[in-house]
Amino acid sequence: MKTDPGKNPFKICPKSGKFVGFNSKSRLFRWLFPAFGLLSLVWYLIRVLPKPSRATYPCQRVAGPLAWSFLGYLLSWGILFASFKKARHLLNRSRYVTAGCCTAVGLIALVWSLDGFSLLAYAFTPADSPNTPVGTAKGIYPGRVAWIRNPAATTYDGSSGRWWDDNGTDQTAVDCMLSRTLQRLTGETTDSSAWEALFSYFNTTKGLGSSGYAASEKIAVKINCNNAGSHGDTDNQIDASPHTVLAMLRQLVNEAGVPQANIVVYEAKKVIPDRIYTKCHAEFPDVRWGEPSSGSGRIGAVWQTAISYARSNDCGTDIPDYVAEAKYIVNMGLLKVHSIAGVTLTAKNHYGSIDGQDHTYIDSDRAIGGFNPLVDLIGSQELGGKTVLFMIDGLYGVSNLKADVSNSSQSKWSLFGEEYSASIFLSLDPVAIDSVGLDFLNAEWGSMIGRGADNYLHEAAQADDPPSEYAYEPDGVPLQSLGVHEHWNNSTAKQYTRNLGTGSGIELYQVALDTDSDNDGMSDQWEIDYFGGTNVANGGPQDDFDNDGISNLSEFALGGIPNDAGDISSILPSCGIKWADGAMWFEYTYNRRRNAEVFGLNYYLEVTSNPVLGEWVNDGYDEINVEIISADFESVHNRVSTVNQPNQCIRLQIEHIQ
Repeated sequence: MKTDPGKNPFKICPKSGKFVGFNSKSRLFRWLFPAFGLLSLVWYLIRVLPKPSRATYPCQRVAGPLAWSFLGYLLSWGILFASFKKARHLLNRSRYVTAGCCTAVGLIALVWSLDGFSLLAYAFTPADSPNTPVGTAKGIYPGRVAWIRNPAATTYDGSSGRWWDDNGTDQTAVDCMLSRTLQRLTGETTDSSAWEALFSYFNTTKGLGSSGYAASEKIAVKINCNNAGSHGDTDNQIDASPHTVLAMLRQLVNEAGVPQANIVVYEAKKVIPDRIYTKCHAEFPDVRWGEPSSGSGRIGAVWQTAISYARSNDCGTDIPDYVAEAKYIVNMGLLKVHSIAGVTLTAKNHYGSIDGQDHTYIDSDRAIGGFNPLVDLIGSQELGGKTVLFMIDGLYGVSNLKADVSNSSQSKWSLFGEEYSASIFLSLDPVAIDSVGLDFLNAEWGSMIGRGADNYLHEAAQADDPPSEYAYEPDGVPLQSLGVHEHWNNSTAKQYTRNLGTGSGIELYQVALDTDSDNDGMSDQWEIDYFGGTNVANGGPQDDFDNDGISNLSEFALGGIPNDAGDISSILPSCGIKWADGAMWFEYTYNRRRNAEVFGLNYYLEVTSNPVLGEWVNDGYDEINVEIISADFESVHNRVSTVNQPNQCIRLQIEHIQ
């Protein structure tokens, strides 16, 4: 049973410290409700009766619902006493049926009176029916949200160390998850071509042609470290995962070809803890790290005005210079419930990109159809408009803002059999990805979210004609639809209209893991991608689908493209002469899958001095270096002695051990 750990009866803005409402889920609120209700009613009447227009003021939007709930509370007690009095009178006159009805009415009133604040305890219920999309889908594949789940990535046992330790999260699994999801989001078969497609799509939609990434262009990566209080922070609360950030940097530098110095990873209102910085800085020392102030290897923010809002509020209008100078942004949000906003995903992540964070108008207990500043952030050409990729890190999705991952009630999901969420979501549609994230969180912790949690999604999807009727113009130009919003059919099937073939809304594309259901040594997903399915004609491990002289199994093992005969030179092993330790050696290099053991693949070299008559032996060589070249592959360098073996021959053997 998932429970809300919050005890504070007040909702306090975590940034400004302002009171923004009442926490109706707090146990203390139950006892203080009559006092809060009476004070709210008196305050509301004093302020609003002389001037009715004050009913729209933020303070009255907080006091009003509490005042009306208090009146309902008083009414319930009146009904309670009146019903019991009438029932007693009817019993004295032997009118038992009517007396029973009065008693039932009284009992209903009693339940209401004991939970008089229930009108405020808004569990999230979507305002729209399932599979009724609004807005215009975005993306190479419009409305696509690519989702992968791999429990092997989340190895934390809940007690030993921290979830962000290397024994709590598996880096190789995370690398592979991000790689595979990028490819499925874009429809490409390599990581580098996936990034080329992302940049090309971005530039095309901006009217800049179909060019890809240029080496001089800068990229800002927004991560979420809302719970980090210092660089030395070592608590177990949820923040950006060091492993996910490292996986993204590996993608940007090694696959997209972005120079390290052109990347800034930032959290403009909090700090980036050493557990992230140190791990990533060791591998990418030239990547920059942006915070509010400089020091400890981080650069500070110089604030620049960039955003205006559809209505007056206390949200920041300034962004850091290191964001302003970037052409592209990668938005790496988290999958978690938020005590005020309802959820914090990619849109709320940008509260860490601006210099002020008013929570009044993002309160999820406000009814749908109100102004929401998140729309201005999504639509701003300096934030959402620069975003080349939207991501939700859901490795450890949690039930509240400051959840401790070691607390299973806050981090384990009944939706996944009481396991961690172990997920990554990617999209090019900012509305679609947050809609999917909301559906997942609602399926698990809906009672903690608030009735208007999807308000900003309705507003953003219909930004050109929003339900609130506010004019969203963060850059002085009216926004058009920022993406597509809808809710899935149910939490079991998890289908949207594009999955069902019934509309032009969201497509939730579930990415398959590296599984080998037919035990042929090749990934099911790989066979589907290249052959159109598993166990197809000419698709067996010893077959040669493209007739290039290399078996399908060898293509899979070496990173080949089995339906393209022109890729031979890019995957064949290489051999060269090297001098070391005063002698000449052969250096033999080949590509090897990093998770080869998953498919039962065994790579080894055989050597002989007489390839015609001699015996090939698995001996006489040393593996001297292994270099990671992608999320899926590593380059293996071997040294083979030539001493007293003038006719040395070498060959690579790849076998599938069933």
